[in-house]
Amino acid sequence: MENILDRLEKEAWVLGSMIVSDEGMVVVERLTGRLDRDAVAALASDLVSEVTMGLRESGLENFKRIVLSATTGELVVVDCGRVYLVVIAS
Repeated sequence: MENILDRLEKEAWVLGSMIVSDEGMVVVERLTGRLDRDAVAALASDLVSEVTMGLRESGLENFKRIVLSATTGELVVVDCGRVYLVVIAS
């Protein structure tokens, strides 16, 4: 998985990326200086938890990808099995 983060790091639109376990722990990260590792991991973990619960309560399957669009960029969370790929993009 680290090779994916290494490739993403070279993209101009990527501000940072990380792999987060299904328990919310950071496995590996490539974040720029202005991004807070713990805050990004907590946000991604909360999103996964809330979206998963909402989907299950609605009778839908698990998510494949979550895209959160903010005024200054996007946070993308991709389900990779027991871990999640988290990308912060401009």
